[in-house]
Amino acid sequence: MYLKNSTICLQLSLDASSESVLVKKFVLSCDPYMRGTKRTDRNSLFNSFSPESSKFGFDEAFNYKEEQDLDATLKKYFPDRIDIYFDNVSGDVLEEALVNMRRHNQIIVVGMISQYELDEPQGIKNWSTWYISRSN
Repeated sequence: MYLKNSTICLQLSLDASSESVLVKKFVLSCDPYMRGTKRTDRNSLFNSFSPESSKFGFDEAFNYKEEQDLDATLKKYFPDRIDIYFDNVSGDVLEEALVNMRRHNQIIVVGMISQYELDEPQGIKNWSTWYISRSN
């Protein structure tokens, strides 16, 4: 299997029958240890994320922190619903993603940055909405 973009070509040693998941990885971390490096001042180690200027090879990109209505935004970018959701934020973002998932979806949870500093972790509040949307 070959993976290719404009600057790199990578050969993976996988046979054709292999089931694998590829997640694009960029230095857009929500890790608390990276907070100091994500600033937009001139001492920043990385350029700030700007969805309008580059989509990083994905079909669409948006900054969830700038969206007033996340549900409407997800419906705009994913009119046929979401197949695979990779989450390291949790909280409100996960809540909205759950009700916008397709049937037989895959959700990969690798962190919960929005919950790290809370005294009482939020948990998922909309299980019933999610369950009802799955059974229709």
